[in-house]
Amino acid sequence: MLDFRRMLPAFGEGLLVIIAVTACQSIPIPPTAAPLSAIASPTALSSPSPSATASPVTPSPTETPSPTSTAGRPAATPTLDPAGLPAMRIAFIGADAEALMGDSRNLWVMDADGSDRRLVAHVEPGGDLGGFGAFSPDGCFYAVTDAGQAAVFDLQTGEKVVVDRVGPDEPLVMTNFTWSVDSATLTYYRGGAPESPQTAHLLRQVERLADGSWSEPRTIVLDLSGRVMLPVWALEDGRILTQTFGAGPGRGPVANITDLTTGKTRPLSRPGSDQPVDVTDVTPDGHIVFETWRTDISALPDPNIYTGRITASGAIADVVTIAPPEGLSWVFAGKLTPDRKGVLAVVQAGLHGEPKDYGLFSPLGGGTIRYTPLLPAQPSIMGHSPLGAGYAVASVVTEGVTVSDMTGTIWLVALDGSLRAALGDGYYPVALPVCQK
Repeated sequence: MLDFRRMLPAFGEGLLVIIAVTACQSIPIPPTAAPLSAIASPTALSSPSPSATASPVTPSPTETPSPTSTAGRPAATPTLDPAGLPAMRIAFIGADAEALMGDSRNLWVMDADGSDRRLVAHVEPGGDLGGFGAFSPDGCFYAVTDAGQAAVFDLQTGEKVVVDRVGPDEPLVMTNFTWSVDSATLTYYRGGAPESPQTAHLLRQVERLADGSWSEPRTIVLDLSGRVMLPVWALEDGRILTQTFGAGPGRGPVANITDLTTGKTRPLSRPGSDQPVDVTDVTPDGHIVFETWRTDISALPDPNIYTGRITASGAIADVVTIAPPEGLSWVFAGKLTPDRKGVLAVVQAGLHGEPKDYGLFSPLGGGTIRYTPLLPAQPSIMGHSPLGAGYAVASVVTEGVTVSDMTGTIWLVALDGSLRAALGDGYYPVALPVCQK
């Protein structure tokens, strides 16, 4: 599900110049919070020339995107060595700004250094509320609503398979695709508009068979005592993390844990708090990053993010509070590093659209957390992702007078602050393993 706080734009590309690395800040955390582990520093790098950037028009699969203006973007560090990067791919949305806000977008992939950029598919998400689909954990597939149908794209070949269809006269939507940990099962919502109180509470599942084909969809009937549940993440124990559509007290969604065997759903609960929980990241074994919504809608938003662990009962244990660094007002959109030793997040000064920093929160021991700025304050950030243990990618936006003037760039950063490099135009980057099928 999209959240207005995370709708923060991006694209661009350009020459590399030398900058100074910003010093880290240490900030106190509550004495009762469980500590995170220390984060390891990555090895140093060195660099290619900038690559081409994504075109705002629908290109052929072999077309190279065209470069855009470098004005108003962060400065880059001088070197980037592809040999020092993880063997991973980056998937991203390469549509122009107006199309991104509408119903059309292009899905691209590239190597971790920005090379070998390739158009995978042109997608018409239509009724997909998430809008950006879901990538399989093995890096092989992308599931999304395309022209009103549930479709799976092969990220290597671009081949599309429709796994579920809606008839032309059926007032139904398919949205919120979620992959199992082994990339073999796809769960999604299929039904009427989720905000409608008359909507049936149904999820669907398809499985990838041994011969590479897909099974017929299976319907999962949820407990009708709850509200519509939209799948978000799958845990390795078979439970699904879901969101209740529009259930936040005037501010946002509520995260739930759903047992697909029984259809029973319960809200995720934080001991000692009645604040609704909105999860922004989860690992297969249930470690999460989450935010909370004030039950009093007239109150200011909670400025903090939290980490924790989902227990068998659906409670959140081992909660750690991560507060904004000194001089900043709000931290959000947190994601765990793959080793779970830090949290990448967007940080903002003020609560009303001020520039956003992007950085890493990691422990120093003795009850403090270190904040390492990775990108300086930007007009907006539209999507970010860890890339291996030592790197991350984020989409930085330069805003214009109108949506059509908005541009953005995907940046690669080292988590120790030693590297910052523009990879090219794009939105919502996601780092994926190289598909081995």
